[in-house]
Amino acid sequence: MVCVGAAGLQVLVLLLVFSAECGLTRAETPVTVRRVTHPPLRRPLSGSALLPCVFTLPSALLPGTGPFIRWSRGAGAQERTVLFARDGVVRVHRAYVGRVSLPGYSADPLNASLALSQLRSNDSGSFRCHIALGENYEQDTVNLEVTGVVFHYRSPTEHYSLSFAEAVRACEENSAEVATPEQLWAAFHSGMNSCAAGWLRDQSVRYPIQRPELGCYGHAEFSPGVRNYGKRDPSELFDVYCFARDMQGEVFPAGVPDGLTRPEAVAHCAALGGRLATVGQLYLAWSSGLDHCEPAWLSDGSVRFSISSLRSDCPAGGPGVQTVSPSELNNGTTRFDAFCYRGSQCCTNSCRFSVCFSVCHQHLHANVDECQSNPCENGGTCIDKEDSFVCLCLPSYSGDRCERDTEGCEHGWKKFHGHCYRLFPRRHTWEDAEKDCREHSSHLTSITSSMEQDFLNGLGHENVWIGLNDRTVEEDFQWTDAMDVVYENWRENQPDNFFAGGEDCVVMISREDGKWNDVPCNYNLPYVCKKGTVMCGTPPAVDNASLVGRRRSHYDIHAVVRYQCADGFFQRHIPTVRCRPDGTWERPKIICTKCESQNTDLLFDECEP
Repeated sequence: MVCVGAAGLQVLVLLLVFSAECGLTRAETPVTVRRVTHPPLRRPLSGSALLPCVFTLPSALLPGTGPFIRWSRGAGAQERTVLFARDGVVRVHRAYVGRVSLPGYSADPLNASLALSQLRSNDSGSFRCHIALGENYEQDTVNLEVTGVVFHYRSPTEHYSLSFAEAVRACEENSAEVATPEQLWAAFHSGMNSCAAGWLRDQSVRYPIQRPELGCYGHAEFSPGVRNYGKRDPSELFDVYCFARDMQGEVFPAGVPDGLTRPEAVAHCAALGGRLATVGQLYLAWSSGLDHCEPAWLSDGSVRFSISSLRSDCPAGGPGVQTVSPSELNNGTTRFDAFCYRGSQCCTNSCRFSVCFSVCHQHLHANVDECQSNPCENGGTCIDKEDSFVCLCLPSYSGDRCERDTEGCEHGWKKFHGHCYRLFPRRHTWEDAEKDCREHSSHLTSITSSMEQDFLNGLGHENVWIGLNDRTVEEDFQWTDAMDVVYENWRENQPDNFFAGGEDCVVMISREDGKWNDVPCNYNLPYVCKKGTVMCGTPPAVDNASLVGRRRSHYDIHAVVRYQCADGFFQRHIPTVRCRPDGTWERPKIICTKCESQNTDLLFDECEP
């Protein structure tokens, strides 16, 4: 294992340039990328990373047009553009605005190294630097691993019972430290959702919320974000948000069928050469994939279980670390499994030229990338593990390699990577085509990868409408199905808005390998519709409420519907629900309360029509 310290980043880049013997050079192409074999860059949550990509050009080409540079993340159908640059102009995808840059590019156009800041857990993965010049193409891959996890901690016995000093001690006792505001924001952007107010390192009290509602407001009332109560008196009592940085060891369930009392759990882990795991260690193990649905003792006296993915045999909520109510523990006499922790006995550090090597003599072996052969089928994403791999399947596929197709498409529709597509040969304006797609519970197609583009190219031989348009804001192109614009396939010199503001819709040119062109929206053209294979049925019924708008038999994934209380009833809580990726609806939170004079907690005008 090789770990590179922050101070060694500049040295690492120099090594990439000058150590040709560590990589592969293709001299027959005008663009040369020196490929260096190195382990993933490991950087902490909310920190920063420099992903190296330094290339050379024959001197004769330097005065002319430079190469096209594109950074992307992921592979196959999951590949997403981060930024691209050419001739000194850098364009960043909106999902990364403010977080990425090419710090060496303006001074040296041969330095395409990518700086990524405010790191989030979901930044972990493979980043690719693509270099293109004419017909020549090269790429380099850099793997990034974002380490550490923020978790909410409360006393095992009581909610909101920690002073600031007690919060600091609680985090330390659970293999963690009090989180910073920056770490909490990074956790929010990674999906963290909690309505519990907790201490942070600057002595402020905050909580991250994805779905604000009455009594649980967001960054600005009903806007998602981190709610901030400001700096508080250190004697006040709250929960705390802790940050667990890293773990040198393993967490494992004891696996005792009849369970253990808490004293028995302590003794059992000691007999196995370890000790009861802390809450921070369990969160780190969960973030690395630990999946154990059986409640188990931890060192602080709490009982928790770790869920890494939704499973039918584990109905207790979604992915995360779940906690058993203290009322079920009976002072440690109730029998549960135990999470044990056993530390590693290796790892010595050797540093030269600010590049540090951590050598583990106990398990020294070659780290082979099991995903290099692309073992996952049907657009699945491969996650490399030690001596193995895991395939994350798109909706409607299952199996170890995503080889099983569990959902088909209706007659006349064709399936590709978890979506259904249909070419309609009848001709419509762009707006009427989108309306017709919606009648079929779909949208004009979005295109998010070169693989999807190739599939669509094979559907027909006519120019067709796609869902891309800038009808709302000029030059801000969006997909009608709300997918991010992460892939582009524009014709040369397009989009050009030739008709001075009238070219707001996009057509796919069949005879030019599906290249895109913006044209007036009143053209009459065939069109391609796209929808998911997994859909939601009729939204759940709510007492004394009805759906706003026309009720449909099926709804797209991520579709949102709104309820409205009947006359004479007052709405409490948010009135919307969303169709989840597994084809089920969120549980409605709206409550319609009858307006009666004896309801003294309601204001009179709340019940007025």
